Amino acid sequence: MYARTIGTGHALLALVVNAQSRTSAVRASTQGSGAGLEALSAKGVGATFTGKTAQVQLVPSSDAAHPASGTAGQLFVDRSNRLWFCRGGTDWQQLA
Repeated sequence: MYARTIGTGHALLALVVNAQSRTSAVRASTQGSGAGLEALSAKGVGATFTGKTAQVQLVPSSDAAHPASGTAGQLFVDRSNRLWFCRGGTDWQQLA
């Protein structure tokens, strides 16, 4: 699927209009090593999130600690609910 607009509106819009529904409006998945979802902006913020109960939820991993290495900017929650920030490579900082 490909969506594009030359105007000023959204290129793609997904709505769940049933207020009783607990399903996501959009689901993205990959079997490969790429990101499940990617957002880019040439002149603004890459992504914005709004939610009544939380803006973002990081689902804890089943792993005991952060990965051995990562990419600068990654966030990771381990099975003990500790939040980690990657500074690049093997440099992880526990945030909470």
